Amino acid sequence: MMVFGLKINAQTLKNIYRHNQPVLQIPVELIDKVETVDLSGVKTLRITPLFGEITQIPVSEIDSIKHYIGSVNPEQLGEMRTASVMGIVRDAGNFPVMNAIVRSPYGGEETRTDPNGFFFLNDFIAYDKLGYITITKPGFHQASRSFLPLETGSNRVNIQILPMTQSGTFTASAGGSVTSGLLQLNFPANSIEQNGQPYTGPVNVYAAALDPSSPAMFDQMPGELLGGMNDSLQLLRSFGMAAVELRDANMNELQLAEGASATLRFNIPSALQADAPNTIDWWSFDEALGYWKHEGLALKARETSTYRFCKPFLLVERRYSTKL
Repeated sequence: MMVFGLKINAQTLKNIYRHNQPVLQIPVELIDKVETVDLSGVKTLRITPLFGEITQIPVSEIDSIKHYIGSVNPEQLGEMRTASVMGIVRDAGNFPVMNAIVRSPYGGEETRTDPNGFFFLNDFIAYDKLGYITITKPGFHQASRSFLPLETGSNRVNIQILPMTQSGTFTASAGGSVTSGLLQLNFPANSIEQNGQPYTGPVNVYAAALDPSSPAMFDQMPGELLGGMNDSLQLLRSFGMAAVELRDANMNELQLAEGASATLRFNIPSALQADAPNTIDWWSFDEALGYWKHEGLALKARETSTYRFCKPFLLVERRYSTKL
């Protein structure tokens, strides 16, 4: 086996794209080594994580590599260690969900919920100041929870997973609008792609808008109200949140095309209108890292009591910085 030099810094590697789709998304601080090797005459990129399986991708299949621009200094999260968490997963009707997969993205450890929706995940990889798990089950939007790991014992969490309910459909070549609860979406013509290629057929929209004035939001939301900005974590307050997935007739994933934007409007709940500022930060949740990342600003439309912006998922007022 021959090893070649490759100008990739393991500390800055974030996403590797094959056919314009990400095939590797891993927190950079979890990468141990990046190298190119000769496997039976095929030049291959090998990524060795600190935990989990090695990833090997033929160099000829890689379109691009995007480098990490950190929103949180890894030192803020502390050292990596093991932790334990237990909890109950319920559906929108508050019934227990059996056989949902509970997984730690940092180390890959996983378990499943029992008939009562209960799970216990022991000795999974976490940071001193951030634990993170995801919950998946067919027919539901992916859920997750972030938390501060206890020094001893197990954290306890309650999670409500939201069903993937079709909110509407439109033809990709023509564009269209869809409304789901507090959320209104508008997609321009020719803005959808599938596996990196233009898509012109029907687009089914599965959207779940969360009510920020409801206590249930804290069990439904991904992660926690923690956002990364300027190398530190920020505590957040939500004025609107939603999960949005685009699928074709066979439930294959569709994406917004490179450079395209969908317009989203959130109706501000009446209980929050008095507190809603004229401009507000908006954030997207990073499913690999377990916290929200700052994306830009949204503007309040006074005449309609809505916030308008161009990406999911979270409208927030930043409360204060913290060095958790």
